Amino acid sequence: RRGHADEAADDYRTALALDPTFEPAALNLADLQRAAGRDDEAERIIRAALARTPRSAPAHYALGLTLVRQKRLPAALDELRQAAALARDEARFAHTYAVALHDTGKPSEALAALRAALQRAPYDRPVLLALVGYEREAGDLAQARAHARLLRDLEPDDSNVARLLGSLDAPAP
Repeated sequence: RRGHADEAADDYRTALALDPTFEPAALNLADLQRAAGRDDEAERIIRAALARTPRSAPAHYALGLTLVRQKRLPAALDELRQAAALARDEARFAHTYAVALHDTGKPSEALAALRAALQRAPYDRPVLLALVGYEREAGDLAQARAHARLLRDLEPDDSNVARLLGSLDAPAP
């Protein structure tokens, strides 16, 4: 945060030398590499962390995001799927996986992933917003309205949610 990325990287490397299984140091070091435009190095660091802890949802998630940035979408989808499966209670992982599915031409799979996530995190705003948008896109306006109403109930003072619900209730042109 202070702009001393090289010092931070050295400290993360020292932490990993002391404890190679300290995953937060590996993922933070990988993130520093990403921020510096070195996605290949970030990927190498994350894969090394996964070699030590192959069932790490955060590491699979970080690798998935790295692969998305590299436009390696099939591999990215697999990593994001694993992250969502390993950490079923982490709605952010499921949401990101669903968005990736949608953006790679798999809207019905995206909806299924979001609906499953909603079962585990029934008040998660990003999941609900994605559901509203994807359900609207799929022509399921009744479900889109239901999820938008739930958002309104959760955030009654949010004018964006009110507009979203209003757009769903407006008659089609």
